[in-house]
Amino acid sequence: MTTKLNTYSQKGISFCEALKIFASMVGQSRSVAILYSPKSCQIAFFKEGNLQDDLGNTVSLEPVFEGRVFNMISELRWLRDPSNSQNHRTTILTEQNFSNELEKFDCLSTLVVDTIDQKYLVWGEGTGKKTIDGWSELATARIGSLLIPLNNVGNNQRVSLNSREYLVEEDHGNVIVFDERLIKLEEF
Repeated sequence: MTTKLNTYSQKGISFCEALKIFASMVGQSRSVAILYSPKSCQIAFFKEGNLQDDLGNTVSLEPVFEGRVFNMISELRWLRDPSNSQNHRTTILTEQNFSNELEKFDCLSTLVVDTIDQKYLVWGEGTGKKTIDGWSELATARIGSLLIPLNNVGNNQRVSLNSREYLVEEDHGNVIVFDERLIKLEEF
């Protein structure tokens, strides 16, 4: 298997600009976002270049200090530098070549020896409640309820956050996990 992980990076881009760039790359691909702020971790749906909550409202980017937006093609990672906006970091991970679209980005193309698909369990079980815009509710006594952008999570069903680990061989022969890319949420 010959796979390359392309890592595109650039400093000094706002989250809003990074989202526009990502939207131009992935088009209408279904994308999910995990947004971290000092007060919460929020899940959003990335649609038409905007992050939307379960009611279809645009999510405020002001409090976000870290964001990860992902789909089957790529993952966008953005990290705010609170001391200097010129140091905000944007990274895009993909197996595809987007050199033309990301010509101003630095690109590291890494040959990987193998990949491992992983699944992380999302806390809570489906309650069977769905919102108008295709979101489902997960709940557990320990964390309360969590709305996720999946339309078909049934009562007592579980959800996983799927990712892909990229393995590379180091100079001394050991194989290590070089990086991991988030891919999708999935019910099971």
